[in-house]
Amino acid sequence: MHWLLETEDPNLSFGMHWLNTTYARIFNRRHGFSGHVFDRRFWSALVDGEVQFATTARYIDLNPVRAGACLDPADYEWSSFRFTTGTARSSILTTSTLVSLFGPDPSRAATEYARFVRGELETGMPPVDHP
Repeated sequence: MHWLLETEDPNLSFGMHWLNTTYARIFNRRHGFSGHVFDRRFWSALVDGEVQFATTARYIDLNPVRAGACLDPADYEWSSFRFTTGTARSSILTTSTLVSLFGPDPSRAATEYARFVRGELETGMPPVDHP
């Protein structure tokens, strides 16, 4: 699972600890388990600059395609691609920062982002090299 998050403060570890603890408590109560739910500690990397931001978002949106879960990123139910490209709505995702990199008009910029992501499908995707 990959997330692209922006934080105002350098508190990602605190937030992930809270999320993992809260999720584990709910999951374990619901399914009658105890202990850790996730196997390893989360991994993070600083995204520095607009090009790296857009490229990282594309990498994440193409992971289901690379894994063989779908042929197009819009077909993967758990992806934010449909929300970023404007074909679905969400009350919790904010995609304006990413979309704005592709132009001032949100609708046109969302289309350009979709073209940017799908362009990688046409040129050939590098293999997944992350854990």
